Amino acid sequence: MNAQIVNIPDANFKAALLLPSSGIDTNNDGEIQVSEAEAAIQIKAWDRNISSMEGLEYFINITDLSCHDNQIEFLDVSQNTKLEFLICYNNQITTLNLGQHPNLTNIVAFANPLTSIDLSGIPVLDDIIIHETLLTEIDVTHNPILRFLTCDNMKLTTLDVSQNPQLLYLYAHNNELVSVNIKNGSNINIDNLVLYNNPDLECIQVDDVNYANSQICDLPYSGWCKDATASYSEDCQLGTEDFTKTDFQLFPNPAGNLLNIQSKENIENVKIYSPNGLLVKEVSSNTIDVSQLSAGMYFAQITFNGKSFTRKFIKE
Repeated sequence: MNAQIVNIPDANFKAALLLPSSGIDTNNDGEIQVSEAEAAIQIKAWDRNISSMEGLEYFINITDLSCHDNQIEFLDVSQNTKLEFLICYNNQITTLNLGQHPNLTNIVAFANPLTSIDLSGIPVLDDIIIHETLLTEIDVTHNPILRFLTCDNMKLTTLDVSQNPQLLYLYAHNNELVSVNIKNGSNINIDNLVLYNNPDLECIQVDDVNYANSQICDLPYSGWCKDATASYSEDCQLGTEDFTKTDFQLFPNPAGNLLNIQSKENIENVKIYSPNGLLVKEVSSNTIDVSQLSAGMYFAQITFNGKSFTRKFIKE
């Protein structure tokens, strides 16, 4: 008989499993038999001051695991391969290995000190909310039907969602991004693209630069939002090369009444943005009248042959 009982060292985890509402201890003996663990389809153990989920490996048929708002440092779900919903936010988890979870559609894992996550074995992943972690990278190239990605307030340096053609919402503001690729062939389906407060991000690769530039930002979390220092391009790598080759200067800088652009390329459009991203002036000329602007720093976004580049200037 003892061999059939699941060892659950954490008293708080065990107490949560024994609650009548959990429906797991079906014989009411105050223990969890292996057969009872294998019969369970969900575990709801949130806000129970749980520090260890040892014993979870016996619950091989659960589809729903909710263990948020605890003190869990290590979460091993390698044996819970039938999971469809994983909610584990606000814990102390540093690593999540989800490489073999073919049915997992929703992950809510924000507010953890995560430094590593493996999403490679989740072909049906639809929604992942993982903001406020310590991740510096996240690979979603193996999640082709992903629609919602929330990864703001982290330390991401690159982000590639070019393999996610069904993406609808992307929140990646307040990171350390230097490279973003959203060229997935379906940019017209993206309702919210929020990338502001990434001061080192200069180029965002998109399907159609004209479509991207036509999108409206409704801060803080709606529309297409980016810093004024970032530009949309259909090929960021080429954009960088072209930029280095272009005879392109703003003068005088600081500027008084007029700001001039010297370039061998044909200027299609010039947009002037305030430091907080507000469009304050738009022209199609090499000479811009900035006499009505208040003194301070601004960003000039200049479009040449469908590619946009941004330079800072000071208005005296």
